[in-house]
Amino acid sequence: MPTMISIIAKHQLPNTAVINTLHLAKHKGCVTILFSDYGAVEEKLQAIGLEPALFSYIIDAPTLGGLKPNKKVIDKLFTTTNTNPKNTLFIGDRVDKDGAAAQAVGAEFWNISST
Repeated sequence: MPTMISIIAKHQLPNTAVINTLHLAKHKGCVTILFSDYGAVEEKLQAIGLEPALFSYIIDAPTLGGLKPNKKVIDKLFTTTNTNPKNTLFIGDRVDKDGAAAQAVGAEFWNISST
């Protein structure tokens, strides 16, 4: 994981629009959840210039017992965060993982790889 983090830090620039959106969401009281299939999430966030404090929750799927799009794992995410999938927008770059996770629980999905 340290190698991955150093590569991310070297090649990924901070995204001002994402940072501004997260600040606005926090200011408006929105719950923001970073849900990753991999560990060292906070370290990776810092490597791309995002402060972990911008998120209400930072959760990696293995701590919930599996990987996306396993419905049991996604259900546990909503139970853990006391949130409702019907009021959720999954934002991700993989239809087969992020999109399928959203679909499994009836949430909306925004595919950022197509924008």
